Amino acid sequence: MSKNWSENLTYEERADLARLIKPLRQGAGLSKKDVYDEARISRQTLNNIEDGVTVPQPEVLLKVLDAVGYETDSPQFEQQTEIWLTMIGTMIEAIPAGHRQTAADKVVRLLAVESRREQGNVTRVAFGVGAPDENDLTRVALDSTRIAATKDNTPVSPERGEK
Repeated sequence: MSKNWSENLTYEERADLARLIKPLRQGAGLSKKDVYDEARISRQTLNNIEDGVTVPQPEVLLKVLDAVGYETDSPQFEQQTEIWLTMIGTMIEAIPAGHRQTAADKVVRLLAVESRREQGNVTRVAFGVGAPDENDLTRVALDSTRIAATKDNTPVSPERGEK
């Protein structure tokens, strides 16, 4: 990760990135200790960042993002992955701002579970209503509503995927 990249971030951009740290850490299966040891910062500094108490300075943010495996270089994705990213981004933008973080956390957890399953590290996944056990990323909370979307926001039946 480029040091120059992090030095050019605005306060708001650093705050946005700082909000990603906890779900990225959890999604990667890292403990707080793993991250603050790797980033060479204090436990309290990491707690303050994850709790939104402070917005880290660029050099601290860079260390923590590196520790959770966040890439700032523009990765090259397969075409289908680009399509999925656009779909997910469009849906996230449609969620009221006050609820986006919760929704994004759920998506990150689900993707982390699937990634682990593909690597042979997950033996079960339970979907249901209610909060997941914070220490068990094999359980992902979902509401009972089916989700369907179209590019032009026309009504869609989630049951049949039709307009």
